[in-house]
Amino acid sequence: MWSTEDLDYVTLLSSSPTRPCAKRRRHTRGVHTRFGLPAMRSPGIHASDLYLQVHSANNGWVTVPLDLRVQLEQVVLKGFTAVDHGRAVDSLGQLTPDFAITSAGQRVGRPQYDQLMAARDKAGYTSRHVPANFRVAAHDQESFQVDFVIVSHRTEHATGAYSVTVADFCDTWVRDDAGALLLHLRQVTTVIDVNAPASRPSADDLPNEGS
Repeated sequence: MWSTEDLDYVTLLSSSPTRPCAKRRRHTRGVHTRFGLPAMRSPGIHASDLYLQVHSANNGWVTVPLDLRVQLEQVVLKGFTAVDHGRAVDSLGQLTPDFAITSAGQRVGRPQYDQLMAARDKAGYTSRHVPANFRVAAHDQESFQVDFVIVSHRTEHATGAYSVTVADFCDTWVRDDAGALLLHLRQVTTVIDVNAPASRPSADDLPNEGS
């Protein structure tokens, strides 16, 4: 079970090489896979209406407005920013009452997740989550899948030990009755976990190649 002392979005991740949403993506988008990885159909950008199109085998071409894509990226960033700045509890306002996070064959929902986030604010390390490679698809007008990659940098306060983890995220965001976007499900898979170097090198300790 996840530890409150080690809680971090990326330290909770699985080491399994199977992406959490790969099976669903192959079914709903009808795309091919290569080398065991899901392949995305290239989205089409139309300058006339500034819409992003994502293919769905069930619904045909589902249009995702670019402003909605940006909005989804921003709510993802808002949650990680709160965690990295010692305000992990603030991110709970983004969650549905039945929110759950899955990793390494485990599933944690609320209120246990809320307790873990409260403990995260008191954890003895600093984190920096760097998201990239967002892909957005619409299940329907009220539910959206957001896939992205996180590079997590972590530094222990007591020892200065430094680690880096790369993880794959698959989010399901939904709209509430007021139209706000809320996170319903987060599925996470670790891709790379590096514990070296033991500490971040200081510029003063590096040799001057010009000398």
